[in-house]
Amino acid sequence: MAALSGCASTAEPVATAPAVPPPPAAPDAAAQLTKYLDQVFEQALDDSPQLVTGLGLDTGARAQAKWKLDSASLDEKAKQKALNTEQLGQLKAIDRSQLSGMAAVNYDSLMFSRATNEAANQRFDYGYLGAGQPYMLSQLNGSYQSTPDWLDNQHRIETKDDADAYLSRLADFATVMDQETERARRDIAAGVIPPDFVIERALGQMTGLRSAPNASPLVKSVTRRAKEKGIAGDYEGQAAKIYSDKVLPALERQIALFKETQGKAVHDAGVWRQPDGEAYYEHALHDSTTTRLTADEIHNIGLEQAKELNARAEVP
Repeated sequence: MAALSGCASTAEPVATAPAVPPPPAAPDAAAQLTKYLDQVFEQALDDSPQLVTGLGLDTGARAQAKWKLDSASLDEKAKQKALNTEQLGQLKAIDRSQLSGMAAVNYDSLMFSRATNEAANQRFDYGYLGAGQPYMLSQLNGSYQSTPDWLDNQHRIETKDDADAYLSRLADFATVMDQETERARRDIAAGVIPPDFVIERALGQMTGLRSAPNASPLVKSVTRRAKEKGIAGDYEGQAAKIYSDKVLPALERQIALFKETQGKAVHDAGVWRQPDGEAYYEHALHDSTTTRLTADEIHNIGLEQAKELNARAEVP
C-alpha cells in the first residue's frame, strides 16, 4: 500500500484544455431593426442636402449640405434604385416574427414602402422613382415651382457663410433644372407625354418665373436677408449674375422642351395611355391605399361615400 501510495504521489497531473468562451449572442431582431433604421436615416441625410437643411442639421459635420440642392440626375435615380434593392434585402434579413409593438409597425411600414417601390422600379423607368408621379415636369412637379420658395423659406441666412451658401445653391438650381430637363426629354422620347392642359399650365408657371435679374424673388431673397443681418457683400450683384447667366438659361431650356412637346400632347389625362399604363396605375393605387382594390372598386366606394354624405347634408 505504501509503495502504491508513493507511486501515486509522483504521477504527473492530467492537463485540461482551457475553457472556450461561448460565442457572442446574436443581436435580437429589435436591436437589428433599430440599427437598420439608424442606417436608413443616415443614408437619407447623406443623399439629400435639402433634408439636412429642413431638419436643421446643416451644421458641424453636415455643414457642407447647405451649399447643395438634391440631385435629379439619371445617375442619382439609378443610385436610389440600387439603394432601395439593398435596403429591402437588409430588412428581409430581420426576423419579423420576433418583433412586437412599434417595432413591428415600423418594420411593416418600411417593408411595404421598400417592396412596393422595388416592384415599380423593376417595371417602370419613367417619371419619379416608384409609381405615382409619371411626369418629371408638370404644373405640380419640378424644381422650377418648388425651389424658389424653398430657398426663401428653408435656407437660413444668419452669417456670411450662409449667404455664400445661398449663392451656391442658386447656381445648383440651374444644374438641377437641366437634370430634370434631360430626364423629361428622355421620357418624352419614350412616349411619356403629359396631357396638353398640364403642359399649358406648367408653361404658364415657368414663364411666370422670368424677370429682370434684380426683380427676381431668387435675387431679392438673399439681398434682403443679408442686409437685415448686416452681412457685408454685393449679394444682389452676385445673385443677379448667377440668375442671368445660369438659372434663366436653364429655365428657358425647360420652356423650350415643353413648347416642342405641345404638338405631340393630347387631352386625355389618364395614365393608362402611357407605356404599361394600366399596370402603372395599379401600382400607384396599391402604393397610395396599401390595398389590392381595383380602380373600379375604389371609385364605387367614393360614390357610396359621396351619396352618404349628401344624404346627411339633406337631413332637415
